[in-house]
Amino acid sequence: MATLTFEGGLNEQDVTLVKDQECVGGYNFELGFKDTHLRPRKPFDNLGTATNASAINGFIQLIKNDDTETTLVQSGDTVYEWNGTSTFTSRGTVNSASRLRGTTWTLGGYSVITDTAKSTVVKKWDGTTFSTLTTGLGADLYAKYGVVHLNRVWLFNVTSGTSTPHLLVASAFENPQSYNTSLRAKDSSFTTGNEAFYMVSPDLRPINGVELFYGNLIFSTDGGSLWKLTGTDSKDFALVPFYPGSAAVGTETVKSIGDDVVYMKKDGAIESLRSTETAGDVKTDDLSRFIRDTTLDLTSCITVYDQTRQKVYFFAGSNNLLVLFKDMLNSGLSPWSVYKTDHTSSFSTNSAIYMRKPGGSNYFVYFGDSVGNIYKLDGTGTGDNGNTDIVTNRRTKFFEDLEGFDPQLQRLKGRVYYRRVSDVDLLMDFEWGDDYAINRCTVPLDGPPTGDSGGYFGGSSYFGGVFYFNSGFFYADRVSTKGFSPVGRGVGFHMELSVTTSQSFDIMSVKV
Repeated sequence: MATLTFEGGLNEQDVTLVKDQECVGGYNFELGFKDTHLRPRKPFDNLGTATNASAINGFIQLIKNDDTETTLVQSGDTVYEWNGTSTFTSRGTVNSASRLRGTTWTLGGYSVITDTAKSTVVKKWDGTTFSTLTTGLGADLYAKYGVVHLNRVWLFNVTSGTSTPHLLVASAFENPQSYNTSLRAKDSSFTTGNEAFYMVSPDLRPINGVELFYGNLIFSTDGGSLWKLTGTDSKDFALVPFYPGSAAVGTETVKSIGDDVVYMKKDGAIESLRSTETAGDVKTDDLSRFIRDTTLDLTSCITVYDQTRQKVYFFAGSNNLLVLFKDMLNSGLSPWSVYKTDHTSSFSTNSAIYMRKPGGSNYFVYFGDSVGNIYKLDGTGTGDNGNTDIVTNRRTKFFEDLEGFDPQLQRLKGRVYYRRVSDVDLLMDFEWGDDYAINRCTVPLDGPPTGDSGGYFGGSSYFGGVFYFNSGFFYADRVSTKGFSPVGRGVGFHMELSVTTSQSFDIMSVKV
């Protein structure tokens, strides 16, 4: 007898490195430290459709000191103010190829808006007016990235008359509307240290990512290195190597995830800066080593960190949303799942963001599709977009030499332990060795009976309340079991579990 639980995620390494709790294939399952259950990911909700029904290319959210919030959405060539539901109010127009991103200048109460496509000049949003940022330069200013650091706005990979992807400009101290592209940091004419200036990436490669890491400003160059800013003012700012040879690729792969910075290298390797800094350039700094088959051909993605749920999302193309569960990083098991959907959006997006719900207080990850729809992950609807079933799938490693398992027997017996959440069918496919056969068992998992409104431990009811544990009906969330017995024989088997439903379910373990 063996008990299969589900603590680990997807592991595509050599079979000798795959643990029983992991899976060699699968998608749409959740993970959590010491969580042994198999549960589906939550659906995504459609919150609204932009008036012009064009591709969602950007989100900008401004939260001022008084906690007032406004949210802009770029849909094609139009920038709308969005209330979080169905109201889209046009605030301006931009080049439709733009991909707008924002950084908040708290002291002034406005967002400085850059464009990763560098098709629209640097803009400003103050909660009421969408306008071109005053820069003090004689030419239009374009920038891919912006960040606030040491009471300045820093803009990276800029164009001002001439394309200079290796150049960054820093505003004057506490004045994000004053820049200088003719005087370099440490210029002998600087007297106060508050002056605006420019710097260039030491390897002269295009800048392709910027983040703050433990108070340090770190930026990446395309296929080059990571660099760190040192100094405190325009008279002594300098750039020093932070991780030579990082070789990050893509436009939005570099991302701070709280206690670390992750980025993508050539061939899709997703690296950890903290692991590299601690142990050097070793295999353990490759967070994607568990899923190298999935990431192998990737050259770019949009990386988003969900701080509330401690997940890192890598939007890597059609039906390839990679999910890293941070609390699993030191578990010794794979921390990865992959999200897929049968909905037409397919998780393909030009923009994704972690932000506060417009008009609300909680934070979620949002993304848009090519026809103006805006979606929220970790939704509450019935299926994706309210009506699309979610397929949850896990394929186990090859099991053999199980205690009590005779490979010559014609029938294997087992039981599924689950909680009564909803009525779903669990499909169990057994792929046998030697016989080259796949046999399926369909195991119906029961939900609570119709009309069951009883409270349960962990629910909203509690001891001492009007309703309490075990009052009235008592099937909701109750532990139940179902047996199964596939026909087949062989030296061992892969077991593939699959559930297609718009409902939730909770499988605790499988015993064979």
